[in-house]
Amino acid sequence: MDHPCPLLTRNPTELILIYATLLDPKSYTLFAVSCKALYRILGTDIHAQARLHALPDPGYYKRYFTELADGKLRPEIPDDIDTYDGPFRLTPSRFPAQNIFDAIARKKDRAVASYLKAGVDPDAYNLHGQRMLHFAGREANAAIIDLLVRYGADPNKSSAGLEGPVMDRLYGFFRSNIPQDVAIALARAGGKFSEATFKGICHWSYGAQVIKAALEGGFDLRAGGVPYLCLAARQDNSELLEMFLEHDPEILNQKNRQAQSAFDCALDLFQVDNAVYLLRRGIELQPDQGPLMKVVDNDFRDVAKELLKSPELDEPEWTHEIRNSLQWASRWKRMEMLDMLVQRVKGTEHVKVIEDFSLYEKQVDKQKVDNSLTKAELALRQLMVR
Repeated sequence: MDHPCPLLTRNPTELILIYATLLDPKSYTLFAVSCKALYRILGTDIHAQARLHALPDPGYYKRYFTELADGKLRPEIPDDIDTYDGPFRLTPSRFPAQNIFDAIARKKDRAVASYLKAGVDPDAYNLHGQRMLHFAGREANAAIIDLLVRYGADPNKSSAGLEGPVMDRLYGFFRSNIPQDVAIALARAGGKFSEATFKGICHWSYGAQVIKAALEGGFDLRAGGVPYLCLAARQDNSELLEMFLEHDPEILNQKNRQAQSAFDCALDLFQVDNAVYLLRRGIELQPDQGPLMKVVDNDFRDVAKELLKSPELDEPEWTHEIRNSLQWASRWKRMEMLDMLVQRVKGTEHVKVIEDFSLYEKQVDKQKVDNSLTKAELALRQLMVR
């Protein structure tokens, strides 16, 4: 039955449905789509009734793939393979119809819904080992992704040769730019993603929407030991920091693998707004990371104003950091920074730091200093004379 006759449309609808259930998969495909009149008569009823035509026999794919306990697919070489299409690509002599995948490719949402209602496994895979969610994502069909998820599809199951969550695989397929509606649909469904994918999402214009959908879908900001707050602090997007800390305030003092806090990461990438925001949220400071030196070296005045308000600077472990910062500000003539540091040191135990601050006298020409002393230099000189 290669070409069904349009005269079939003259038969009662019930009889046409009976014909459809008796066809083999290949003939069924031609029967359902080659004649528009037949397709209108059948509608979506045929998809619900022809359950066996949604996919080949359930045991068919087991000849080509073995599904492991963790959900991964291991390729197998069946006995009836008779042709080879390139290295490691096997072509069977009888290629079965895959009507639900055809419906996904043609963006026929109602047909896919009928298959799923009939009991088709939403995590089923085709002859190439691609699961439905992965296939729908490659077709950039967010509506079908939502439909598959509603019927229980797992967005974190691997496809053959493509291990890892669907989001990571699509990130590579679309060359780091997944369509917005597809990315949001997968994130909302609880799809996980790697550290590399997260960094790419942060650069998207709609990245904040995807991250928000992921948080709503139950994304764990502490999963896998990945310091997501530190990664977000490196991006030029303070909205991500606010979103993360509103979702889970306890990750404020999260450290990365180099024992750096989000504040240290923000300074490394010159993200001044992020650094100021984290200071206002009360992030813990680490003198061993040299935050004050970084602020003075890069002349981050807004950050310095917030940083010098911290009561932690009165602790003894900050003495060395303050000494180095004073020397650095004097050496590079950061006079406004020097003024702020001197005013902060006054009245604290760190005053003795400046008593042996001879570097200032060595570097400044005394003849010129006597002629034009800035406010910061005068304050520093007074402290040195004590």
